[in-house]
Formats: sequence, C-alpha cells, structure tokens
Amino acid sequence: MKKVILPIFFILVFFILDPCSSLPPVDNTFEVKLRQDNQIIDVLQGSCAISDNKFEILITNKNKRDINIFAYHSDEMFTKYSYPIKCDKTVIFHPATFIIDNADENKEITLTINREMQYNVITPDKRIDDNGMSIIKIKDIADTDDKFDGVLYLTIFIDQNNNKRIEDSEIKNITIAINKSRNTTLFKAKIHISTMGGWLRDINYPVFSNDYFFVKISNEEEKRRFFELFGQNYGDATYSTTNRIRDTDYSRNNMYILFSPITTEIELYNNPYRYSGENKLIFDTRINHNSNRGKYVFYREYRVEKNKDLYEIWININGILKRPRELKLQ
Repeated sequence: MKKVILPIFFILVFFILDPCSSLPPVDNTFEVKLRQDNQIIDVLQGSCAISDNKFEILITNKNKRDINIFAYHSDEMFTKYSYPIKCDKTVIFHPATFIIDNADENKEITLTINREMQYNVITPDKRIDDNGMSIIKIKDIADTDDKFDGVLYLTIFIDQNNNKRIEDSEIKNITIAINKSRNTTLFKAKIHISTMGGWLRDINYPVFSNDYFFVKISNEEEKRRFFELFGQNYGDATYSTTNRIRDTDYSRNNMYILFSPITTEIELYNNPYRYSGENKLIFDTRINHNSNRGKYVFYREYRVEKNKDLYEIWININGILKRPRELKLQ
C-alpha cells in the first residue's frame, strides 16, 4: 500500500508548489482599431490613415486597466527596447512621468505628442468602457515641439498583470498617417508651458502700474538692473532658499516676468499656452471677487532656453488678445 500512496503524495505536492502548472497561460494581447466619422478603420499590419478630424481609438480591455500611450514623431521607439523589460528601464513608460489630460463632458481628450520620459495615461474616467472595449475619444493633438511630419507613431501599453514590467504581449506599435490640413482641426490643441506665479504685496516701487507689462532678463547686467528696479528681495521665499531670478543661468536661459496691474482682484490664471505652429504664448486672466489679499500685483515667471525662445507674450482679457507693454531693462 505504501508503494502506491508515495507517488500520489509527490504528485499532490508538485501541484501545490506549482499551482500555475495546470492553468492555461493568461492572454494579455489586445486589439486596436480606429473610428472616424462612424466608420471603423482597421489597423492593418500596424498602420492606417485618417483625415484631419476628431477620431476614436478602440482597444480591447476586458479588465478596464489604465491605457498608456506614448505618441512620437518618429518610429525610433518601436525598436529601442526588447521585451520583457521593467518600465523604469525605459524612457517611454518610466514611472511618474505621465500626463493625464482632463476629459471634457463628452469624454474627449487631448493626445500629446511626447518627449522622452513623458507619456499619456488614459484612466477609466477619461474614456468609455463598454462590453470589453475601451473607447478613447481624441478631440485634438498637442504637438509640443512642432515636429509632426505626416505620421503619428503610437506605442500602446496595458500592464495587464500590474507588475510594472512591459511584456511583449502587453504592447503594440501603430502608425497613423494624417493629412494635416491648412486650417487644421486636430492640431489646434493648447500646449501649456510651465510657469511660477504669485501675489506681490510689496508694491512700493514706481515700476508697478495700472496696466499689464513684462520684463525680459537675458544676461547678468539685466539681472542686476532688475533687482535695482524691483527691490533686492524680489523672489525670496520663506519656504525655499532658491530665488529663480537670482539663480538662473543666463548664459543658457532667458527669464520673462509678466505683471498684472495694481489690483485687489485680477489674477494671471493658470499656466500660459500656445497652439501648434503659432508664436503667441497666451496668458489667461480672471477676476477673483473673493480675493482677500488687499492691494497686490499678480506675477508669472516664465523661464526658457535661449534656443527655444520663439514666442511672443500675449494676454487674454475677456476673450480679447492684447500684447502687454515691455519694460526694457537698460
């Protein structure tokens, strides 16, 4: 009897120690299609063509996972890595480098053509999940560096087993040819620029006025002159030892500071933006009737590398674009 029981015991132990051995492999593959003007467009051999108009990306996604999309202006990322690979070993889906666009009331989003270490994340609240299919509505495209040349290259990654590794079955590369029109619909997205802003309540210097104006600092002499006009303590903060105006390397960068009129309620609202192919950097304004800061000037600081200093400063006042006055530092 013992000779019969012993082999059965070892077989049972084998299955306990290796519970996956009897399970079928998990299917992590997914399909991608496009839809435009209510017509399904198959992505044949990884490529397709659409017109310069809104479109939808349809992805099989039964588990409703986050969908990660790296959009690029060339196909160099298609062959940059071999899979499997950890996300933090790549420049396409590196942790903590994602962009999440706010979907509008129709669940439409802006797709950003990325730089390295920057990708689009489409969470369930930014799309429609229906019957095992995720529908991503693209209203427009933000061409951050104005490099689009006819084809959009997308790498799509769904971390099906949530292990922060990109498996070969969890990633797809597709190319979308777009005939960009002169009066483009798709490439009219706002491209936001990062700035610093705040309220200045020490406004005893005569440079402040009742109108919008800006200054440009491009060298050490202009920096010296700026502190001479605006006070030696400008930009000092109690929570930080860094002073962006004083510490910027002006051999590589230029600094712009835009000021509001002396006010009790005007603010330069959110970060400024531009549109693909246009040279206006637009700062929005708003009236904050609930402001309780007394009299102040609102400012925004915009730092840019000299070789990328291509844009004019404009302000949007109640839907009217206006060029603010420049105060020359000389």
